[in-house]
Amino acid sequence: MNVLFLTSDYPPNLVGGVGTYTEQFARYLASRGHQAFVITRTEETPLEYVERGVRVWRVRPARLRWLDPVRDLLPEFVRRAEYSVAVARQLYHVLRRFRIDLVESCESRAEGFWYFLFHRNPKLLIKLHTPDGIIFELNQEAPSCDRTLLLWLEEWWLRRARILIGLTDALTQRVGKRYQLRTDHIPKVRVPVETRFFVPDPLARSWDRPQVLYVGRLEFRKGVHVLLRALPRLLEAIPNLQVTLIGKDCGMKPLVDAYRRLPRFQRHLCWRESVSREELRDAYQHSHVCVVPSLWDNHPAVCLEAMSCGCAVVASHVGGIPEMIQHGAHGLLVPVGSSQRLARAVIGLFDDARTCEALGTRARHHVEQRYAMERVFDETMAIYEPLCRTGHGHGAA
Repeated sequence: MNVLFLTSDYPPNLVGGVGTYTEQFARYLASRGHQAFVITRTEETPLEYVERGVRVWRVRPARLRWLDPVRDLLPEFVRRAEYSVAVARQLYHVLRRFRIDLVESCESRAEGFWYFLFHRNPKLLIKLHTPDGIIFELNQEAPSCDRTLLLWLEEWWLRRARILIGLTDALTQRVGKRYQLRTDHIPKVRVPVETRFFVPDPLARSWDRPQVLYVGRLEFRKGVHVLLRALPRLLEAIPNLQVTLIGKDCGMKPLVDAYRRLPRFQRHLCWRESVSREELRDAYQHSHVCVVPSLWDNHPAVCLEAMSCGCAVVASHVGGIPEMIQHGAHGLLVPVGSSQRLARAVIGLFDDARTCEALGTRARHHVEQRYAMERVFDETMAIYEPLCRTGHGHGAA
């Protein structure tokens, strides 16, 4: 089977979970004897290479002069349109060289828009990570002509897909309601975690150096402000606590910097905008608690990575998170937006080291049983294979 993934979010230009999933799953697909291809973005010289069995094309967005009159009015729409043209051009070249059975992409950005505007094959599969329309609402972004066009583009892209796949029931139902789509026929497949890479290291954690970790984009939807508001209570109870934030800024940097400048927080609050995968794993292994204070989230990879490393997770009881974590068994769930309840849960775990460690141990077992790559691969192939059998692939033999 030959599968092509479209994602501008692909390591090393990584900003979210879509890129992590694509890289891991494409590599595993190749290791199982299939052919995996990726078209992704670059702002530098276009490049083609093969890495761990995956053939990757990095394409630079086109420059469409006829869009210059609206470039300032519709900056993001123009940006996506120009990238989509570049993707279409590369896709034509790919199809002349390889037979492609299936194209997989996510719903946001509509990266294959320009190609699929004129073609129905190869078959298009869209995996629901979180639509921009929902993100705009959650981040309380003001309406604009630019965003109106982006929402139209996203809806067209969703309806163009041959099949949709949900990651959680919560998002599938929300997407169905927003775009008036039937959801009873949408299958659900979990996102895998590399359990052989994200492993516990019991010797890494020291209770003499209590550590709390936040991993994710610094945006309103991810709730980093909820954690920041909990800091005074946390430090009052745990005076030597170290809180580390790892993630790219998406609008919350001024607030984070304001907290970091306060003398009472300077020694306790650290922000790292980007880290390697090995450094990320080390951060999970050294942290006692990983906090996921999202105002809404679908299937946050950070939960699975932290759990796989045996780190206790305190997360919001919202969206698809309760489908990943059973409260009290694999982690703790707290009300959305409540800094007080978040602080109370974290403090409780530091007051009871045995419970904290037991949560981490059970979380690791839970991830191995339900989210290991081998299991998710089998679930995914059960969808891929019938879809590919309904017609021949497209492109060269």
